[in-house]
Amino acid sequence: MRPNPAKTRGLKILFLALAASRLLAQTALASDLERKFSIELTYERIDLIFKLKPFDYTYLTKTQRVDFLAGKKFKTGWGDLRAFAYLKIDNHNQSWLGTRVDFGRKALRERLNLDLELRFFQGLNGNSGNHFYVIPSAYYTLDKKGRFTIGPSGYGKKVVREKPFFYVGLDGLIKLTGFLSTLISYSRDTYGAGDMVWWILYLNF
Repeated sequence: MRPNPAKTRGLKILFLALAASRLLAQTALASDLERKFSIELTYERIDLIFKLKPFDYTYLTKTQRVDFLAGKKFKTGWGDLRAFAYLKIDNHNQSWLGTRVDFGRKALRERLNLDLELRFFQGLNGNSGNHFYVIPSAYYTLDKKGRFTIGPSGYGKKVVREKPFFYVGLDGLIKLTGFLSTLISYSRDTYGAGDMVWWILYLNF
């Protein structure tokens, strides 16, 4: 049985991305520019959705996190709704259990994607503060094949008894193969914390 060329190419891109993220880590601490690199695996079967983030690294804080999600997709009169149970653990002895709810709607012949993502987390130990996220986005697909998407997004977080942040910026999404895509985001914190670059690889099975 011959290997699938698309999947082989996708795995090569994945390995190169991991190597590049390690190289970036050596220089990131010399700058106040926040940098994040994530890998997200998704498996969907009918209306069930399973997600794993085996690698989510924030450079300035040297935080590496692993996320596990299990959820279900619902059709509503307004649009799509996805609800997840969410567990995340990091390398600073912090862990949380929470929920994530995504509200999505398409417009302009399904080329405009409007999405609002809400996450709520309860800390599982004394090191882990309760917190929530608000992540809105409005993406427009530039071509009929759906390979290139661009649009503004927000990324806000509030931890109990800590100052919040809310990054606002521009994202670009490129579909590399049938199962592999990548997102590059550049944003600025409205509370003055600085700028952030976020690179994500998505693999769908």
